[in-house]
Amino acid sequence: LVYTFTKVDWASTSGVSPLPFDLSKLKPEQLNFSKLMSSTWINVILMVNVVLGLMLLDNYLRRKKRSSVHNTV
Repeated sequence: LVYTFTKVDWASTSGVSPLPFDLSKLKPEQLNFSKLMSSTWINVILMVNVVLGLMLLDNYLRRKKRSSVHNTV
């Protein structure tokens, strides 16, 4: 992230876009998200998030259980 910020040209003028295309001329109806966001990709992303959430919950409950065991001994 730091490397990326060092490579950004912060001195660009407001009239010139650093992107190779002009976003101001792009209309929302021209964007086709159906190619990028298919139901398969959405399902994969949701499943990864569920697994990560369960891992986080498991880690939290294990720490809580360990701290309660050490406090009673």
